[in-house]
Amino acid sequence: MNYQANTYAHQLANRFTTFTRPDPRTQHHLDAASEKRLRHSRLWHRSPYWL
Repeated sequence: MNYQANTYAHQLANRFTTFTRPDPRTQHHLDAASEKRLRHSRLWHRSPYWL
């Protein structure tokens, strides 16, 4: 793992501690955005309709 990916993983791991928990509304927006991204990726990666 290169340095940039390692620092990115470190940022992700340390983004939310017990003291800097996001607001519930912010968390809801984050969940909605990830759900939308997941839905889009499922549509994009599905098999063709003739299979």
